Amino acid sequence: MKRYIKSAIRSITDESFEDQLRWANNDVTDSRTLDQLSYSEDMWIRDEVADNPNASPDTLRRLSEDISLGVRSSVARNPNTPTDILYKLLNDPDRDVRVRLTKNPNCPADIVSALSHDPEAVIRYELLCSAVVDVSEEDVMRLCNDPASYVANLAKHVAKKRGYINS
Repeated sequence: MKRYIKSAIRSITDESFEDQLRWANNDVTDSRTLDQLSYSEDMWIRDEVADNPNASPDTLRRLSEDISLGVRSSVARNPNTPTDILYKLLNDPDRDVRVRLTKNPNCPADIVSALSHDPEAVIRYELLCSAVVDVSEEDVMRLCNDPASYVANLAKHVAKKRGYINS
C-alpha cells in the first residue's frame, strides 16, 4: 500500500505544468499532495500551494521562507498559516507580504495593531480597507491623525461608520 501511495504522489510531480497547477489550485487536493507540489521549481505552483486552504502548517511554514514574494504573500494570506509564522511575516522586508497579512482573517489582534504602526502608509491604508480583520477603536482613532492624508481620511470614514466619532 505504501509503495502505491508513493508511486501516485511521485506521478503528480511528473505531470504537466498545467496539471500540477490544477492540483495546487484545487480546494479538494489533500495536504500530502500539496506538500509534494510545494517542492516544485516553478514559483506559480508553489504560490498556488501556499494559497490553498488545505496546505498543512508544515508546508506553509517552509513556504514562508520562499525566495518568491508571491509565495510568501500567499502564505501570509492563508488562514491556516500558523500564528508564529504570521509574526515572522510581520517583519518581512517586502511590503506586499505585510499587505497580505491584512487579508488574513486569523491575524491576531496584536499583529493587526502592529500593522497599524507600519512605516509604510499603504499597509495602514490596506488594514483599514480590510473586511476580514478587526482594527481596534484605539488604532482607528490614532490613524485619524496619520501623517498620510489618505490614511487619515479613510480612518475618519471608518471611525464615523463605526460610531466612534460624530459626523
